[in-house]
Amino acid sequence: GIAISPAAPDTIVTVGPFGNIFRTTDGGATWRNTAPRSTTTASAIAMARTDPSKVFVCTQGDGLIRSVDGGLTWQPSTLPATVTSVSCVAVDPTDALKVYAGSGFEGAKGFFKSVDGGLTWSQSLIFAPGFSDPQFAEGVICLAIDPNNPAQLYAGSLGFASSVFKSTDAGATWLLSDTGLVGITNVLEIDRVVSARLIAGSEIGMFRTSNGASTWTESDAGVAGLVITGLVWHPTSADVAYAVTQTGGIYRTGDGGLNWVARHGATAPLNVQRLFIAHDALHTLYAMTSTGGGGNVLKSVDEGLQQRGRVRPEAIRAWGTNLVWKFFGALDGYHSWTALPYEPNP
Repeated sequence: GIAISPAAPDTIVTVGPFGNIFRTTDGGATWRNTAPRSTTTASAIAMARTDPSKVFVCTQGDGLIRSVDGGLTWQPSTLPATVTSVSCVAVDPTDALKVYAGSGFEGAKGFFKSVDGGLTWSQSLIFAPGFSDPQFAEGVICLAIDPNNPAQLYAGSLGFASSVFKSTDAGATWLLSDTGLVGITNVLEIDRVVSARLIAGSEIGMFRTSNGASTWTESDAGVAGLVITGLVWHPTSADVAYAVTQTGGIYRTGDGGLNWVARHGATAPLNVQRLFIAHDALHTLYAMTSTGGGGNVLKSVDEGLQQRGRVRPEAIRAWGTNLVWKFFGALDGYHSWTALPYEPNP
């Protein structure tokens, strides 16, 4: 995962294999690994938009950890001890104290909410129709918050339903909202301009809705059959969104998700895990890739069409028990990808 400070775009925090949490304050010229030594695997990250000092990281084995100094130091959250594996985390875009987390694999499963910045938590169980026993609750593997109505949430689940649920009361209650959906939803993304429009990425392709998840239609022209691992809508252009895939690279739509065109240039094929658009630099896109046991962070400002650098597995080398990631960048709007120096400090 990748988090970029909305107040200082050169401050970036990334998480990846072996529990690494890398932080830079100069746009990637220098890095520091700030992860606690006990963290084994870090999988996702969220930074509070209204207070970038608050950062939350999901781990597999150590639950949720949090930082109150922008990722410099970390401490355990107070999620129940039975929540050992956290799949996803999201922060209310208007209130840094409201934090949501989902657990979908190991330990206690379900949806968790904090209204005090992660100090205390309450749990809501999500059930497939016909189920009510807590042992049959759905796990939560992805979350999305409506940026225009933060009380409206969407959750991708893993369990008897393994689909999408919707809440209109900040997670207190949930209803199945999967008419037309097929497959397990890996990622959900809400259009920041027209929030009734969402895209869901699954292990078999893409689906879209324009009515707040009441119904879904298949929308994977150009990405059919690819495992979708990351999605992001453009902050100001309602019809523009980007998708990343497990083996197919990076794609863009300019018609609201109906058709998708490759935007990875000569970097493909890539196993891309996450995607992020910088808050204030709307033409700056970051993507996180996985190559073997490691990964890269890619940056482009020209839609990834021209190749200026290459993602080379041989450029990734072991550094103690941590991974040294290459950082890639460009100067012309999501078209090209170029390598920047990346040697994180211990």
